[in-house]
Amino acid sequence: MSSDAVLSGNNSFRELKRQFSIRSQYSVPISANQSDFSLEIQLAPAVSVRGRLVTPTGEPVIRGMISARGCACYASTERDGSGVFVLDGVQKSEAVEVVLSGNSETTRLIVLSPTQTQNDLDLGDVVLQPKGGISRVRLPSPAPPSGQGSLQVTVISADGNYIVSVIARTDGELADASLNQGWLPPGQYYVLSGSLHVDQTGWLLLDLIRAGRADDHPELTSFVASPTEEVSVLIDPKETAQRIKAAAIAEAISPNP
Repeated sequence: MSSDAVLSGNNSFRELKRQFSIRSQYSVPISANQSDFSLEIQLAPAVSVRGRLVTPTGEPVIRGMISARGCACYASTERDGSGVFVLDGVQKSEAVEVVLSGNSETTRLIVLSPTQTQNDLDLGDVVLQPKGGISRVRLPSPAPPSGQGSLQVTVISADGNYIVSVIARTDGELADASLNQGWLPPGQYYVLSGSLHVDQTGWLLLDLIRAGRADDHPELTSFVASPTEEVSVLIDPKETAQRIKAAAIAEAISPNP
């Protein structure tokens, strides 16, 4: 395939995403001895959400990432250093949760109503708070699969209002996410291996927390951050995800509302 054909295909897909919302997950039923499969994708009209990520002092967030729940739409801040982003593919006239985060800032969620997504929407300046607190936490885990040099870990406060992701560095045997720079205010936190941007398991955990049901599942990985001592919690990424999914099933919580 020529480079021109690839470029044309990429441009066509971008235009498709501007016009239609594509869900982030589709399922295909598979039966034994079946060799042919089909999938029908229904495209819904979409709108674009734009804005500018800034710090509390008004400085642009250079390395920002933006996504929306339930749709395959992602964006990053512009490379010109302005902090501006354009998120295409948000379903028109539907309620949606937008996830915004920065390299040195905590994650912020913005809930848009169906009225707000009737047309293209400009959020203006969206302020992201810097990671802040006084607690020291280490989250060691088994090393990620071969070929992956790091592992992302997300912690969510028990009230659902404080979300921070860190990259766990690996020495080949152990991945260790160290929040020893005072990134967490004291309190209880739940642990997710992955990110709200790309992992539906994160949404299940957040929904459990917001529904007040996480405390009913002591099997979920959690810890209490203390301002006076370092906390170390060993996590197993696969087991952590399985426990979250099992708890969500028990509480009849679906990844896509």
